[in-house]
Amino acid sequence: MTEYVTGELGSQDRSGRLLVTSPISQSTFEVYPQTIKVKRPFKGEKPNPPTRSNTQLQGFSDKSRSRLRFVSTNSGHILRSQFGLTYPGDHWPTDGREFKRHLNTFLTQIRKHIPFLNYLWVAEFQSRGAPHVHLFLDLAATDENRRLLAHYWCKAVNPDYLETDDHYRVHSNPKNFIPWAMRQGSYLCKYLDKAAQKTIPAGFFNFGRWWGNSRGLVSSPETFTADQLAAEFPQVDEETGEVHEGNAIAFLVRVVGRYHEKQNRRSWFRKTSRSTSALTGGPIFRQALEYLRNTRGNPQEPEPF
Repeated sequence: MTEYVTGELGSQDRSGRLLVTSPISQSTFEVYPQTIKVKRPFKGEKPNPPTRSNTQLQGFSDKSRSRLRFVSTNSGHILRSQFGLTYPGDHWPTDGREFKRHLNTFLTQIRKHIPFLNYLWVAEFQSRGAPHVHLFLDLAATDENRRLLAHYWCKAVNPDYLETDDHYRVHSNPKNFIPWAMRQGSYLCKYLDKAAQKTIPAGFFNFGRWWGNSRGLVSSPETFTADQLAAEFPQVDEETGEVHEGNAIAFLVRVVGRYHEKQNRRSWFRKTSRSTSALTGGPIFRQALEYLRNTRGNPQEPEPF
């Protein structure tokens, strides 16, 4: 059996290889439908937020892309259809505030008609320069829903539209409202993240956010603190603080870390003392926790993960 020692950086085997970083005893696990976040106390001087007054977004930032991956990954079990929103002919707003007003008017009317609607929208630009939105919904891709969405979008753009207009015919076409399997958030970002479509065209201003979602689309996480796990699985020597193979927190971090390393060769899940996450590690954490409970926090068999 492998022996473990502890130190300032975390638990190590006898060869000195780092297995779990500290402060392990202060970890908090936040478990979403797909994602696992490990929260640890922040040490050092907190950075000052950047000043964004009088500035405009110039592209789809890595931070925004990361948040989109998280939201889409943890709402894939809810969203099941995709609807496209665009503008007619050669006429579209070049002021992002007008574009967002159209979008907000559309979503407000849809929510009045369908209370508790769940959605995620992602904007991009077509090759002609027009803003375009991919709207992901928890609506079934039926003819009735397609006509309803087409009606309210065309009305938001032009209150006097007619159902004989090309704009309505395009949006009421069956190909414009399709069933959708969200899969993982990284897939959605790859699907939408075409460089030309994530660059704001010349002459377009006040663009604002690239994406948004309905309130509560991602449910609150199930939270496990170090104290809760220690109380359920009392396997740490309180006097010496020794971490051994029965330690629940070390076991959970190790199992999720190994999974994350298989998904990402550059994983630093087990190599950092800061807060970190595994985008699709939530189910693995739940399996590992159930395994601990079945073995009463003292696993003797090989880890089945």
